[in-house]
Amino acid sequence: MKRINILNYMVQKGEEQIPYQIKASMRAMLFNPSLQLNDDGLIRNFEIWNKIKDQENDLFLEDADYNVVLQALKAIRGFNENDLEFVQRIRNAENYDFKPKMSIGTSGIKEAESSDSENK
Repeated sequence: MKRINILNYMVQKGEEQIPYQIKASMRAMLFNPSLQLNDDGLIRNFEIWNKIKDQENDLFLEDADYNVVLQALKAIRGFNENDLEFVQRIRNAENYDFKPKMSIGTSGIKEAESSDSENK
């Protein structure tokens, strides 16, 4: 699984600083005509977009979905300096393993023990 920071960041446009819209850029990237999507690709990218659009700070993608996003990124031409952080956030997405904070056992729900408590 990959984690991508999708918080907007500030870029220079003329004399002013404006927010770079990460999610809007991801949407434009996933549906860019240069991808030459067929029907299956369009549906796949739409499903990935549905996973992205409701996220707030961090986006968590399964490796297969991340690879689609990465391939879309690589197909786009015409980036500019304001896109640099966007490109880097996708290309440098960190590996992330979810660890359950809660577990369900025979006695009900309880917090999962951390690996630190095993070493005591």
